[in-house]
Amino acid sequence: EDILVIGSGNDTVVSNSIKFKTGVNTQRNSSGDWNDDNWSKGIPDSIDNAIIINGQNITIPDGVNAKCYNLIIKDTLSQTKASLINNGSLDIKNKAEIQAYINGYTSNSNGWYLFGLPISISSSTQDSIGNIFFNPTANDDLYYWQEDYTDNDNNGRWINWKDIPLGSGDFFIDSRGYLISYAQNTQLKFFGNLNNSSSYSLLNNASLSSPNNERGWHLCSNPYPFYIKMDNLQRTNVSLPSLLDSETSNYNALIQSDSIPPFAGFMVQVSNSTNALNINKTSNGSKTLIPQNIITLKVSSNQGNDKTRLIIMDSSSLGYDVKYDNRKLHGYGLSPEIYSKIGNESFSINSIPQIQDSLIIDINFISKANDNYRITLNIDNNQDFERIILYDKITNTNLIDFKVDTSYSFHSFTENNQDKFQLKLYKN
Repeated sequence: EDILVIGSGNDTVVSNSIKFKTGVNTQRNSSGDWNDDNWSKGIPDSIDNAIIINGQNITIPDGVNAKCYNLIIKDTLSQTKASLINNGSLDIKNKAEIQAYINGYTSNSNGWYLFGLPISISSSTQDSIGNIFFNPTANDDLYYWQEDYTDNDNNGRWINWKDIPLGSGDFFIDSRGYLISYAQNTQLKFFGNLNNSSSYSLLNNASLSSPNNERGWHLCSNPYPFYIKMDNLQRTNVSLPSLLDSETSNYNALIQSDSIPPFAGFMVQVSNSTNALNINKTSNGSKTLIPQNIITLKVSSNQGNDKTRLIIMDSSSLGYDVKYDNRKLHGYGLSPEIYSKIGNESFSINSIPQIQDSLIIDINFISKANDNYRITLNIDNNQDFERIILYDKITNTNLIDFKVDTSYSFHSFTENNQDKFQLKLYKN
């Protein structure tokens, strides 16, 4: 309660009491619905700042009209992203602030991130968004990937924000993903409108250059402020996504049970010039095939790690199928790489049909440093096989039975690469 005093010369007039309410910063205490009691200073009103922090999953239910003056989605170092799903309505009187914390790199082999825009392009400008990413210095990077570029040295190219080729059009596009890195730990703050449409078209007859089995990679992003499941993607001649690990600089291909974090960039590969990728706010309702078994091989060293998966599933085949398989997308750093190979096809995810008796799969391994390495195997249903043998093709030796031991350790030089192992699966 305040009293208004008006003065002129020696005269003063004292008004009646005036009551007014000032806004507060009210922060979520935990995950839940917007209109529950888990706010530090009550449910936000149109004059309050609503703050959501890392690791919290907040839903605005259908029929709820959420209000706030500013919405702030915080992000701190190496934490799980916050998630906000708006199934009702959200009235932000002033602005939404979305934070993104990026770890600075410590070498040329780490600190690379695939990132998407947390706001709608229409709520900002090209220059304003560019200035948010960085004040360009010699040691920070911002690129997008152009698939349909070919010259004598390049199959595709990275387009640099600092040196945009003439005729390239707008650098920032809602559906596009970006490759970024920073010399120091950096917090980005974006101001604009959150994306909340029922769906977004990420690819529509995107380019497929030659050779088709190596090209056709496109960098897209999740435009929503929440985790997206694979059932939210509608794919026509488009692979499942691959995320980039910022610590190892290796790509991790996703399977049906995985999710894409808010605003994360991801790589997909098209297999036909007729293609489409749509991302939906809710599940597309299609029937999901359930794997009978998943076998994961992981290689680790002092430089980092990588993994490849064999998915045993009905409707799959030993050949490449864009619906179920992901070709190997090689990383950038010194981390080792591992992948399966059938014929001329290299897989990070290899979906195969049911094994009747036995199966032998070539396992390629790349060591980029003279180092000690360890290969481990994880299998969902261990009882499906009598023996799971890792075989060395060079020495003609059974190295380990993963039914008995959990890992195989060895030293490798950089020249001992690629066509080295086989995985032998025996049911009897």
